[in-house]
Amino acid sequence: NRAMAYLRINENHLAIQDCDKVIEYFEAFDEELISNLDLYIKALLRKSKALKNLRKYEEAKEELNKVNSLKENNFEIVNIPN
Repeated sequence: NRAMAYLRINENHLAIQDCDKVIEYFEAFDEELISNLDLYIKALLRKSKALKNLRKYEEAKEELNKVNSLKENNFEIVNIPN
């Protein structure tokens, strides 16, 4: 939630920092990732948005590719809210 607040006030670097913490946590604990996939995906999407705002398009695309790879690995992704 805080990352979204940072995005809304154009504090993209702070949003990225928050998203990185969430992403690192879930990547370290696979069991938590599976049961909280929506939070992981929101962090990836918000990080991508912050990177895009900073005109770091290739890095933003990498985050989106991670979301797409989750789809390809048969995870069901349904309407992830902002």
